[in-house]
Amino acid sequence: MKLPEKWEPIDPTAPYWEQGDSPTGDFRQAFEQAQFLNANLGGQAENFNLDVVEAIHESHVSYHGEVWSPEHETSTEMTMVLLIELKDGRWATLNAWNDYTGWGCQDDSPIRVSPTRDHAIQYGLDNEGRDLLGLKLDGGQRAA
Repeated sequence: MKLPEKWEPIDPTAPYWEQGDSPTGDFRQAFEQAQFLNANLGGQAENFNLDVVEAIHESHVSYHGEVWSPEHETSTEMTMVLLIELKDGRWATLNAWNDYTGWGCQDDSPIRVSPTRDHAIQYGLDNEGRDLLGLKLDGGQRAA
């Protein structure tokens, strides 16, 4: 699985909270607790594990409203928006968050599965998510 450049590798033997000081643990927790929803209306929920992920192509992660960088510790009050390529050729978006207590109290991590990258950008992200990733609707290219 290809993670964003400055994220630590996933250690499947360690609990998510011991994944080092990058968003890797929060991604793992969000992904493992998420229900995957087909981005088409009326789509069926699916459940996957991390083995289905080919690569995270675009990411935004913030803690306490501050965009994460390797110089900062991970924490709570997390916001994570990702554009993900799946190994079967489909694409997905993850819109995860948790409050000041971390995972297990006030949190959510919906994942929307789409047939193409453009479909995922249009139907799997809202305007705020597209803005956070620097994406736009026409072709999904980065905004200038």
